[in-house]
Amino acid sequence: RKEYVDLYVNYVFNKSVQKPFEDFMQGFLRGCPARNWKMFSPEELQVLLQGYTTFDWHLLEKNVEYRWYEKLDQTIRNFWTVFHKLPEEKKRMFLGNI
Repeated sequence: RKEYVDLYVNYVFNKSVQKPFEDFMQGFLRGCPARNWKMFSPEELQVLLQGYTTFDWHLLEKNVEYRWYEKLDQTIRNFWTVFHKLPEEKKRMFLGNI
């Protein structure tokens, strides 16, 4: 069963997108050669390509869909109370883990 799951995950995240990704990369590098990107750190590249991302955390809270919980459950209310007190960097780290 583990082998099946490993093969399936590899297909979904690698093989199924390999050709479209290669086509995209070829076109992207035609307009923006790789040698031009080497002077930037990964963080700088992200800002350059994506811009600064601002998050509306209250909008996230308003629109999140819960499983096994309700919006007004004490656990959920406690979560958002703690979450809104976190520094921005910690909130972003959390978002990267969901």
